[in-house]
Amino acid sequence: RRVNRMAEAIGLFRTLVNHEAFANVPVVLLLNKKDLFEEKLFRSKIQEQEEFSDYSGDSYEEATEYFKQKFGECFETPEEDWKDRLFVHSIDATDTKNVKSIWKQKLF
Repeated sequence: RRVNRMAEAIGLFRTLVNHEAFANVPVVLLLNKKDLFEEKLFRSKIQEQEEFSDYSGDSYEEATEYFKQKFGECFETPEEDWKDRLFVHSIDATDTKNVKSIWKQKLF
């Protein structure tokens, strides 16, 4: 069976953010390959993937928000424990201006 890379990434993220070493550490989540993700939305439907059958959006913005929520659901502690330390950015790593601007921001 083929592995859905987003489902795999969410599973790995879940393991990491719930490890005791990261209990109170700021987390920067970079959703890379923004350009490829936008293109893929026109070719395939997120909700056709078993893991994401609850998705109901149809735009890049809705899809990005959906996956931000999915990654947020990985935390095993209440939202008030992690919401101020999770920083999510959608990027195209080949756009160096975009990447540099994220690193220059005061993230935490």
